Amino acid sequence: MKRMLVCLLALLILCTAVLTGCGGNSDNDHTSTTKDTLVFGLNGDPVSLDPSVTFDQNSMLLFWNIYDRLIQRTEDGEMLPGLAEKWEWNGDYTQLSIKLKEGVKFHNGAELTAEDVQFSLDYVYDGICSSYHPNYNNCEIKDKYNLVINYFAPTPSAIDYLAMPNFSILCKEYTESKGEDYAMSPIGTGPYMYQDRMSGDYIELTAFEDYYQGSPTIKELTFKVFLDTDAAIIALETGSLDCLSHAPLSYKEYIMDSADLVWYGTSMQSLAWVGFQYDSEYWNDKDLRLAVAYGIDRDAMIQGALEGNGTPNYSVLLPGNAGYDENYVSYERDVEKAKEHLAQSSKGGGYTEVITVGEQADNKRPAEIFQDSMAEVGINIELNVVDRSLFLQNLLGPDWSMALCGPYVSMMHTPNYLWGIFHSSSTNSYGRTKDPELDRLLEEGLAASGDEQAEIYAQMNEYMTKEAVIVIPTYLREAALIANKGLQGVQASDLYRYSVYDMYWN
Repeated sequence: MKRMLVCLLALLILCTAVLTGCGGNSDNDHTSTTKDTLVFGLNGDPVSLDPSVTFDQNSMLLFWNIYDRLIQRTEDGEMLPGLAEKWEWNGDYTQLSIKLKEGVKFHNGAELTAEDVQFSLDYVYDGICSSYHPNYNNCEIKDKYNLVINYFAPTPSAIDYLAMPNFSILCKEYTESKGEDYAMSPIGTGPYMYQDRMSGDYIELTAFEDYYQGSPTIKELTFKVFLDTDAAIIALETGSLDCLSHAPLSYKEYIMDSADLVWYGTSMQSLAWVGFQYDSEYWNDKDLRLAVAYGIDRDAMIQGALEGNGTPNYSVLLPGNAGYDENYVSYERDVEKAKEHLAQSSKGGGYTEVITVGEQADNKRPAEIFQDSMAEVGINIELNVVDRSLFLQNLLGPDWSMALCGPYVSMMHTPNYLWGIFHSSSTNSYGRTKDPELDRLLEEGLAASGDEQAEIYAQMNEYMTKEAVIVIPTYLREAALIANKGLQGVQASDLYRYSVYDMYWN
């Protein structure tokens, strides 16, 4: 019924447009111009345009297009030169030598130098990414275009970190001059320059004609916020919106049947899980965590929240990660065992837990289904529904004890992202986990490579999900973009890394 209503509304808007355009002067009927504008839909307002502040995916979409990084990672995992022309490790992976490309300009006309890179790494390290770049010591400038990044211990995975959008390169002089107001008018070396923003509505960018890889084909780029899924689909069908990130999975079949729209989907490099605050009143009790682990209904969440577009997941590792095993299972649903553990816990059942969730359907609907499954066990869940930015802020604060969440970190092709979320030294730990055994495994995995690293991470996965029940993974879902069929150069992205620079109109 909902889809029928969307179709009828879209048809009404189209018919109105056609009738309005009928008659009158037809002198321009044969005039043809190549479209060079793009309206890109987002499912939430970006938290910040400062890459040191947030891991929010909508913000990262802007980072991909305003900034560049030293190293670029392709969708198939290949590492390519970005602002770094070349790089080389020393023998024990404690020093990374980098040669910058010459002649690269920032949006204000200033030339990129090693001082900008040094400033950017220190700037980001002092921000939200400090826990995702462990062992970073300093950045040593050799000359205008050469520098060395020093690490306290072997860190071969640093290449993955440097390809993260949060490690975008900023203009030292400009950023320092703006201070706390930097995010209001950011600049980078990327293909698009910031123009204007209406919070909660749109962000306007324009092509950077002096971009070092060549001027973009799309000249005017607008990111438009759509909190209403149906409104976004209508806008796509009527042409007022050209593409939509975080495409709602409930519309997949409908879009696949469309003659005018294309569905670009792939398995998402991100986890959905149930997380706990370990120093909270309740969740330092393992029996209570086991009650949740046995009681959660993954299949119901996939069918009810993802329209079947997902797979059950029991691992903190992702396909492609070192140590990943597609056949690994921790605890499958068993309501009776869940009740037994609840009875053995310090609470004994019959209490109420309030969890905070984001207002988007992909956050709220799974939480509602989780609420039902916990009710069967004897755990009463109340939902505190808030906007996306507040939800993300809450996860990094002390004011929650249990949440449905997941890390949306842009270097999740490597399991080293787990350091920033679970190591006891991390300032970004969702659950404030303090576990010496987990710390040991994380530290060993960070310094290892190859088969040794895979074995360490496999052990860590079993420890986290089965032995200690530090976290309860739930499912893997699809990441998708919907686009007008005339838009070319579009690729599915497992981490919503959409570069408009590669796009053009047919």
